Amino acid sequence: MSSTRAPIDTAPYDEFGMLPENVAELGLDGPITLSARRVDVEVLDGEQVSAIVWGDGEPEVVFLHGGGQNAHTWDSVVLALGRPALAVDLPGHGRSDRRDDRDYSPWHNALAVAAAMEQVAPRAFGVVGMSLGGVTTIRLAAIRPDLGRRAVIVDVTPQVNDPSRERTTAERGSTTLIGGPPTWDSFDEAVAAAVALSPKRTEAAVRRGVRHNTYRRDDGKWAWRYDLFREHPENNDGRDWSDFTALWDDVSRITVPTLVVQGGDSVFVTHDDRAEFERRLPSTLWEVVPGAGHAVQSDQPRALAALIHEFVLEDPPGALPGSAVGTPARAPGSVRRTATIDMQWPGGLGTPLHLVGRSRDLLARHDLFLDLLGPVDRRLVVLQIVGELEQELGGRAAQFVIGVAPYLVGEVHELAVDSLTDQVVHPPR
Repeated sequence: MSSTRAPIDTAPYDEFGMLPENVAELGLDGPITLSARRVDVEVLDGEQVSAIVWGDGEPEVVFLHGGGQNAHTWDSVVLALGRPALAVDLPGHGRSDRRDDRDYSPWHNALAVAAAMEQVAPRAFGVVGMSLGGVTTIRLAAIRPDLGRRAVIVDVTPQVNDPSRERTTAERGSTTLIGGPPTWDSFDEAVAAAVALSPKRTEAAVRRGVRHNTYRRDDGKWAWRYDLFREHPENNDGRDWSDFTALWDDVSRITVPTLVVQGGDSVFVTHDDRAEFERRLPSTLWEVVPGAGHAVQSDQPRALAALIHEFVLEDPPGALPGSAVGTPARAPGSVRRTATIDMQWPGGLGTPLHLVGRSRDLLARHDLFLDLLGPVDRRLVVLQIVGELEQELGGRAAQFVIGVAPYLVGEVHELAVDSLTDQVVHPPR
């Protein structure tokens, strides 16, 4: 497969020169502490992926944008998070190569992102993906759990492009632009179109985003920085690659702790979608962000940054003390991961969802070390975990087995199951 380099902008600009605007909108104090630089990484058969490296340390979080977006959609979230990160331009987007076969599916994207992470962020604590980046994260978590110890999926499930679902222009928001004109006579015309479809954002924020997502061509017209305007090629099984429903099987295969963040005002994830996701991955944690549409990272960047900090960085594997960005806002019924700060689980404590989630919380303290221990030490660790869970969860051992099975394989898993058999068959009275 051959590819071509991203189009050249005949109106070059400093892509990091507008970051002070992001800082002011976030209300952050002090100067920008994170450096930012662009890198190009060769990933597959000469194909290049472009990305932004934030900070001087090894990236702790990897960000994947949605269709028709680029790495800059995460600028405010990364600044609020304040940690080293990698924000990727997915293939066919931003400054990454355009593929001749136009395969920008999550299946190919996951391979490209994995190759980039191996070179730039091999020990990242988590991967965060929104929309197209979210389904790419599902695929990546299923096939390369070693590259992201936690997965955050923003406002998407494999059912998102179900053709039976009709959405109004207002409901689609700025995603409507993907199906609109590919070029504009002036930059201001492109801004006006985007502003009209982005009611939750300031005009200044939209203008900044449009500048990152457009380039001026040789003929003076302005075009979007993505290659999504022609027909999509088919997958090997004859489906358009924008049909993501085959990824439901990947949801079932995910073994890393997973958080889904849903925009409170978004229509892209339905009640049935959530039920199916939780049926296939019962340990899924779910947060609803009030005041956010589909692009949670743009509508409520600080709330999303707080959730990412809490889920990815505050417990193992990140293990950073305290939240630098504040307590996330939560809608009624949102899932809380630990027993601190106003925990609320749908249905209350003691439900299967709570027990499975809590089981995985407790096990997270140990899962990094099990592979490094010998058989005897592993037995002791597992028995310790079992004891803690049995005491806290009141002997609901069956839920423990469901919750932690993805972590425990072979001998260790058999030990956990065997040690709990009596409790499952003869629960405490």
